[in-house]
Amino acid sequence: MTIRDIAKKAEVSRSTVSLVLNNSPLVNEKTRKKVEDIIRETDYVPNSSARSLSSRVMYSLGTIIMWEDYDHQNRNIESGAFTNEIINGISGVFDTSSYHIINEWFCHNHLHNGELPRMIRERRVDGFFIIGGLYDEAFIDQLILKKIPFVIAGGHIEKKVDSVSQDPFKAALLAAEHLMDTGHKNICMINAPLYYRSHIQRQDAINQIKTKGPENINWTMVHCQSNTAEGGYQAASSIYIREKKIDGIIVANSIMGMGVLRYLYEKKMRVPDDISIIVNEESILSSSAYPPLTTINVRKEDMGEVAARLLMERMKNPEKDIENIILEPFFIQRESVLDRRIKL
Repeated sequence: MTIRDIAKKAEVSRSTVSLVLNNSPLVNEKTRKKVEDIIRETDYVPNSSARSLSSRVMYSLGTIIMWEDYDHQNRNIESGAFTNEIINGISGVFDTSSYHIINEWFCHNHLHNGELPRMIRERRVDGFFIIGGLYDEAFIDQLILKKIPFVIAGGHIEKKVDSVSQDPFKAALLAAEHLMDTGHKNICMINAPLYYRSHIQRQDAINQIKTKGPENINWTMVHCQSNTAEGGYQAASSIYIREKKIDGIIVANSIMGMGVLRYLYEKKMRVPDDISIIVNEESILSSSAYPPLTTINVRKEDMGEVAARLLMERMKNPEKDIENIILEPFFIQRESVLDRRIKL
């Protein structure tokens, strides 16, 4: 059974059958159902290799995961927590399509060498996603020159390429405002490593509060050396929590938050009785911790879904206007913040 046979049985053109196989929205529902019924009845399985050769379409999409360390041993749940949820969102959109997704880790240190990811050099994909914010503008310019459609998920360069990103500035504001509203006076921000774009946005949010907010709040700012639980642990150990009477901590993400929790446990400081914690990225770790952590949900899986839609639209219409979408974060209250206005 071939695509020609399916077309003949359905009394449609081969191109219409191809559109149905690729889940194209260009086929009306009645025709789609007729073709799909025949495909099921005949147990037809399309030959993706033959289709690629005939159409020059590979039915492959790539996710390029921007990585901070080229040591393969470090590719674990810690630094993958952010990217995995974005990829889940992307995969959910393409689950029922003919496209398959391949992943490639790309160390951001290679940007200085002018190197490009292998899937781009070898043109192995019809479109791809850049996951995360560890890139520079020169790298994006190189990718644009390759003329393969792509979308940035988890970062953006305005007006150059389609993107969907979180809002670290707003997320940090939400966390800080909640701590201030619940009577915290000595607050520490444990930020991501300096080379993350989100670091600057969180820092700007706290600086704005320091300038325009209440004068009776004492702020401490520190950044992690690595985007890991150990990085969070080391940052917490550097800030003299007891000496500064810190009563609230904002942590850039849940991975580093686990390290902060470990440090506090070792020092016999209770959460939230002695010190409150808010993490700036919701994940399964946040709800599974003890106590369950109050978080800001930056909508990572939604980022993946929106990125998938943007790429599909770009592949259909390469000349359409650039879209840069920023998703609004929202607050999730759990058990790691104590209202210090209430005297126990």
